[in-house]
Amino acid sequence: MADSDEKKILEFIEAMRSAGVYLDTATARGSSHPIADGKIHRANAQGKAKAKNQHIWYVLHLDSPASGAFGDLQTGVQDTWTEKRPSTMTPAERAALKQRMVDTQRQRDEERAALHAAATAAATAIMASTEKAPATHAYLARKRLPPFPGLRHLKTNVRYVIDPEEDARTARAGSLVVPIYTPAGALVSVQLIDPAGTKRFLKGTAKEGNYHSIGKRPEEPGAVIAIAEGYSTAARVHEATGYLTIAAFDAGNLASVSKAIREKYPEARLLFAADNDRLVKMPDGRMNPGLTKARDAADAVGGVVAYPEFPDADIELTDFDDLAQKYGLDRVTAVIDAVINPPVGPDESNPPPADDTGGYDPDFGAEHEEAVATTRGADGDAEHPLASFGDHHFRCLGVDETTLFFQPANVAQVIALNAAQLSAANMMRLAPLQWWETEFPGTKEGVDWKAAINACMQACMYRRKFVPHNSVRGRGAWFEGETAIYHAGDHLIVDSQEKSFHEHRSRFVYDEGETMAVDMESPASTAEARGFLKLSKSLRWVSPLSGYLLAGWCVVAPVCGFLKWRPHIWVNGPAGSGKSTVMDKIVKRCLAATALSVVGNTTEAGVRGALGMDALPIIFDEVEPKDQNNQNRIRAIMDLARVAASEGDGLILKGTANQKTKGFRARSMFVFASIVTQIEGYADESRITQLTLADPAQDTEEEKAENKKHYEQLLSDIVGLLTPAFSKRLLARTIMHLPTLRSYVDVFTVAAAQHLGSQRLGDQLGPMLAGAYLLNTTKPVTVATALEWLRANDWTDHSAKGATKDSDRFLQHITGYLVRHNTPEGGTWERTIGELLELAAYAADTLPANDGYGTQEPNKKKGSAIAALGRMGIRVWRGEAGFVVDITTSHESFKRLVLRNTEWASTKYRDILKGIPGAYSGKGNRYFSSGINTPFVTVPLNALLRERVPGEDDG
Repeated sequence: MADSDEKKILEFIEAMRSAGVYLDTATARGSSHPIADGKIHRANAQGKAKAKNQHIWYVLHLDSPASGAFGDLQTGVQDTWTEKRPSTMTPAERAALKQRMVDTQRQRDEERAALHAAATAAATAIMASTEKAPATHAYLARKRLPPFPGLRHLKTNVRYVIDPEEDARTARAGSLVVPIYTPAGALVSVQLIDPAGTKRFLKGTAKEGNYHSIGKRPEEPGAVIAIAEGYSTAARVHEATGYLTIAAFDAGNLASVSKAIREKYPEARLLFAADNDRLVKMPDGRMNPGLTKARDAADAVGGVVAYPEFPDADIELTDFDDLAQKYGLDRVTAVIDAVINPPVGPDESNPPPADDTGGYDPDFGAEHEEAVATTRGADGDAEHPLASFGDHHFRCLGVDETTLFFQPANVAQVIALNAAQLSAANMMRLAPLQWWETEFPGTKEGVDWKAAINACMQACMYRRKFVPHNSVRGRGAWFEGETAIYHAGDHLIVDSQEKSFHEHRSRFVYDEGETMAVDMESPASTAEARGFLKLSKSLRWVSPLSGYLLAGWCVVAPVCGFLKWRPHIWVNGPAGSGKSTVMDKIVKRCLAATALSVVGNTTEAGVRGALGMDALPIIFDEVEPKDQNNQNRIRAIMDLARVAASEGDGLILKGTANQKTKGFRARSMFVFASIVTQIEGYADESRITQLTLADPAQDTEEEKAENKKHYEQLLSDIVGLLTPAFSKRLLARTIMHLPTLRSYVDVFTVAAAQHLGSQRLGDQLGPMLAGAYLLNTTKPVTVATALEWLRANDWTDHSAKGATKDSDRFLQHITGYLVRHNTPEGGTWERTIGELLELAAYAADTLPANDGYGTQEPNKKKGSAIAALGRMGIRVWRGEAGFVVDITTSHESFKRLVLRNTEWASTKYRDILKGIPGAYSGKGNRYFSSGINTPFVTVPLNALLRERVPGEDDG
């Protein structure tokens, strides 16, 4: 090879690297990539989870002018290279380059056709191994859908090959099979739906213009034919109406499918049963792709659109299947009938305004009724020229005051640049120089950077305001409606299918992070998952259910981003009980790279900064408070954990040096470990579940020998099961069943709340129980089944019923406060406020004088107690229902003395007092003692004394 050719090849490889495409130059035949023969080649990408991945394609020409094209199929990056800048080429060279681009496109079309043919062959093999779908299939049973003709059930595993350069794939037995046909009735591919509801197409599926139909061909030429997106929506519409219903599979396929149906049934009335994706933003800035695409398609073929409407709070409900699930099949029928058969006359229950004549224009009526059903947004039909600016290289996200936000395709991290930073160097972070030269050529050579910068600014302003903490999602698990998404750092897994960031269009921006390996090709089996549950339960816990909760926590923690409530756990026990085994050999091995593992001297700011927008678990080991500074630091981290657990998004706002606000969303599950926990009060105990290991020091000699054997077996089981690959495979299993896990969380949260009598406890235990249940099975579960299991176990140690509520701790502090007061003889007594209350309420008013005449004298101890209480703003008196206590709500001595150095010292404790059962605010002020005349709250005495037996020392 000539030196000049070798130089061109090296430049081509360097261009690939600059664009973020990392070519593995080794080939299966011992030669090396790139092969410069003008043909398209496939190659492996470096730095991927699978070494043999075939993600890269390229074509390279060495004859002058040397040029090539390349791309990464996983990340979506694609670009071109030439040895000369386009602005310096001769017309002949430009013509040659253009012809090569045409040839490359032809080769890619041929490759795509080969993939389509392979998908058809695989689909034919799969269909040959199917039977009629049973009504008892988990997916159909959960949705309460009948198995309509055409839907099939896979009887056995089927191995198939789509790409000869990739490993064979397997269609799993038990999956539903939805065949996809051309308008002429030829099979092109299938969609597979597993029992958990995960949907996937065969690689190479020719989806555009092809569909699955449900129902019989209409006999009348003008009959209604419905067109929907997914199978379940189409099946539900057919069930509700009886119309022939077409499943187009996604919103982007509605236009081509509807054109095919219009050509096949020219006189039919076409109804689009649209999804109402009201919270999803389209790439062009418009909202609601389901409804927008349906209306666009309806305009093109003369159809009408019906769509379901839901309350604002039901953000996850979008389609007609959701409508039927929530309100019943009749609601689906009614919504569609209102569009197909709209009322002819005016609605008398809603008369027109006074300035409206209410007249009827016969030439306008039908068009007007259709317009009501298909009203479009202000953007109209055509895509805005700025909507796709930068596609294939970067996305313009929006603006915030003077800052512009971008996301490059090769390294999909959000970049913030102000106007002054839009330099050539920063612009080449977004796209390679060759692209700028092609799109914005200079008058003589190079790039017209002023025009390029203007285009970037205008495209960002077109997207309008961008708020990172509301729009950016980090690593972890998320849902968009019914779509399950796992952000694995360098790519997304959408409904179990790997996608690049730029392939997935959403109103959310997924910010690239450090890679987290997930083995989607070999997920953990149910037997292995059960083995992990058994291993967790075999540890020596004080409560047998602690092992069950630990296993469930380990399953849910890596995917906690979608949870409404994120429970934390605290593993504790004396020295030698096995905390290190739990943390180092089980928790850390199970979570691996999905968790942020820190030790005792970590600060809250450090944890917050390391997380960013990620929704990942935190492992906090060695939480031992050695001094006051350590205690304060740990309390700050526990405050962060408390926010992260909350049912909201855990939004934390921090001020910046330039008087602006920076947002952070805490969405993590924490695991703490120490000898002694720092859990205090009901607020912590209802968020942090304590898992306590048994004390080995209490064992007898026989038990110690037995436990030694048990521990040796435990270590053997750990080494055998928790291999370096296990965490990646267990996570893959969880990701594949995210919709199932979400339903489990709802079921177990309701069941636990009902059984334990507290919604907070249901929120806390529900996700962990759901995770543990997923280790056992992926079949649907009902609340009744969950309740049956809950009632069969003892939850005392995990119910937080022994935890002291904040109001109770407040009362305990008051009644336990030690008061020094004068004795009748001039000395001093020390009694708690509780003891003083007992004396003031229950001691006798008078006592015998011991003078031999039966004389009674005032009880000086009682009088001294009453006076001491009054000086602090406390008064006891007998009400209609028994003794009550008036407590000041504003006396400075009460705050300065009784509440000094407590969490209530600077709070409005009046609200705590009012929250006590039987308490009420007094009218006006209460006179307690000289100079103390303040507002007050009246509290039942037994709420303060907890119905203690009155002191026997009444004398």
